[in-house]
Amino acid sequence: PVGIAPAPGASAAPAAPPRPLGTIAAQPRFIAAVVSGMVAFGTMSFLMSASPLAIVACGLPDVEAHWVISLHVLGMFVPAFFTGHLITRFGTTPVMFAGILLLGLGVAAGVAGLDAWNFRIALTLNGVGWNFLFVGATTLVTTCYRANERGKVQALNDFLVFGTTATASFLAGFLLERMGWFALNAFAVVLLVVALGSVAWLWAQEKRVAQAV
Repeated sequence: PVGIAPAPGASAAPAAPPRPLGTIAAQPRFIAAVVSGMVAFGTMSFLMSASPLAIVACGLPDVEAHWVISLHVLGMFVPAFFTGHLITRFGTTPVMFAGILLLGLGVAAGVAGLDAWNFRIALTLNGVGWNFLFVGATTLVTTCYRANERGKVQALNDFLVFGTTATASFLAGFLLERMGWFALNAFAVVLLVVALGSVAWLWAQEKRVAQAV
């Protein structure tokens, strides 16, 4: 009838049905994001959980463990004030590459010696690298799903990432006792190589798509 406005949203197209979780999880973006998130938390948890024990085992005073963990926590959360701006300016994958580099430099500082400053630098870089890689990974995950798929995709991501965190925390003390601090850092290097490979694969995939357009 004349003069009666259509109901709000009456002409809007219906939302597309949610895709199967397997289809979403097979996307290169999702794979790279989840692998990077798992490595970020796994590497961080490996070294953070074991570092107080390693510090005391090296004969350093107990108070040094408090200083190292304090620096590590600052490294984890202070960059959060500007990580988003870096992602906006440079893109997600460059920030993730930077996170992997910083985590690698932290490992290098950790294996360079057993003095107090080795632990301080290693765990500070570990914290900053975790921030860059994890924030980049979580940003990437949000580009992989539609609004009606958010719950199940984030649930899968969180299960994998925090399951890795719990496993790494559990293994850190065991590996430190059985194999030592340097072997623990070697395991971290393996994890970082996996993350580097996944992010490089995603970068190559997106570059190929951009060139085809």
